[in-house]
Amino acid sequence: MLQLDRGREAAIRDLDAIIARLRGLSAADWDRPTPDEGWTIRHLAVHLTETIPFLTGVLGEIIAVRLGEPPTTEAGDLVTLDFPTDAIAAAFTQDRNAFFHTIMAMEEGDLATTVPGGNGADRSGSLYLALSTAEAGLHRFDLEAALGAADAGLDEQAILACDELLPAMMAGIATNVGKHPDDPVSFVFRGTLFDRRLTWTGSEWTQDIEPEEGSAIHEIRVHGDDSAVMLFVYGRIRVEGPGSDRLRFGDDSAHDRELAAQFKTFVPGP
Repeated sequence: MLQLDRGREAAIRDLDAIIARLRGLSAADWDRPTPDEGWTIRHLAVHLTETIPFLTGVLGEIIAVRLGEPPTTEAGDLVTLDFPTDAIAAAFTQDRNAFFHTIMAMEEGDLATTVPGGNGADRSGSLYLALSTAEAGLHRFDLEAALGAADAGLDEQAILACDELLPAMMAGIATNVGKHPDDPVSFVFRGTLFDRRLTWTGSEWTQDIEPEEGSAIHEIRVHGDDSAVMLFVYGRIRVEGPGSDRLRFGDDSAHDRELAAQFKTFVPGP
């Protein structure tokens, strides 16, 4: 489980690494494609100037339950894709500073605190710690991979954070999407830090339930290091493309690879 001190330290470290990289880019680099399909580095940076203030705001609401008011911060200027790159980097830096000031004010007790969400679901400190850590880690990977870093990946804290989010909701997402394989199949994602299974039984999606012994459900285990497997779950590594050599899909037959390639159709997500 993600711990407060280690999670926030990882989030701040990864945001700082992104900022350092952005400030050293050439004009052409900003238009490089990232593993986040359809996004360039410019898209990624502008997205973070929107997402980081949102996360800061929710964390501030959670802290305000204890303190009576949120920490005082000032977000960066609003920017769009058309803004000069130095203005985007400056806005992102200011957003990072406001985020740092807020998340460093969190205490252990804030993790269990909840505030109302816009869709009626409560938002907890533990959830938004995980969102912050995962967001920073995934987008640092996106940036590093876009710039050709062969060793780019997620560290332990980002993996733990990512596991608390999308992988914990796969069956619900797949059920809502309403798409499924033609035949029963079980996708297995097992590492040293996580153990997840998503199964189409032929009639419903189930989560983290082992098929009965002797079941006819076909199993596809995604093999690889924890970082690569989690990046596959989040759509950063695909069956064909950069990073796919870090993974094996079942027995790597054409059938298993075809099914693995359909995974994000069943479980779309960030």
